[in-house]
Amino acid sequence: MELSPKVRVNAVAPGVVRTKLAEALWKEHEQALSASTALGRIGEPADIASAVAFLVSDAASWITGETMVIDGGQLLGDALLFRQGAGIGV
Repeated sequence: MELSPKVRVNAVAPGVVRTKLAEALWKEHEQALSASTALGRIGEPADIASAVAFLVSDAASWITGETMVIDGGQLLGDALLFRQGAGIGV
């Protein structure tokens, strides 16, 4: 509130992204991690960059005080367990 209306303050909360910093989270088990994510892959730096570009654009001019989770659906839970339970192949 202190910075509004001149400054919009938003945050981005990325899931596992293919970066050097996060390499320990995905390198040894990329296929299993991808299968457990709703969108079937780990994130790429461009996925996060696109979200940030949106937030700083005029298209997001009425968004402030938000945290955008960009995680390919990881927050939803283990997609592999869901697909197996629903009889859906991966």
